[in-house]
Amino acid sequence: IALIDKGADLFKKNKEGKTPLDLITDEAFRLSLPEQLEEISESKAKEDKLESKTEVVQQEVKKTGLSSIKKK
Repeated sequence: IALIDKGADLFKKNKEGKTPLDLITDEAFRLSLPEQLEEISESKAKEDKLESKTEVVQQEVKKTGLSSIKKK
């Protein structure tokens, strides 16, 4: 699952000719995998959206000069 979570190609084979999906031995887990992949995908999308918003704020701070204001 770590390979899949890190974005591994689900169809790429290792030296033994096995894919990440082949390495899952727990049948219940294998059956629930599509649902889990959807959750990972949604989580990644939220993370990407947050990073994008953070970049916009950082650019605005630089543009307005607010970054030079020191806290008291």
